[in-house]
Amino acid sequence: MPAHAASPAGGGAVVAKAAQLRRLGEDAAARRALSQAAALQKRLDACQKAEREQSKPFPG
Repeated sequence: MPAHAASPAGGGAVVAKAAQLRRLGEDAAARRALSQAAALQKRLDACQKAEREQSKPFPG
């Protein structure tokens, strides 16, 4: 799947999961979930940037 087809729609689910973990007293797991989500978003952003900046086979 091309990077532009991926969407950060799952971001809200991660935040909800982290909030639920915090309510359950699992602060370390909540931080870990948010950290993993941030790392995935960073990779997605890098892929999207690379696709935008790659040279086109037929300019114009």
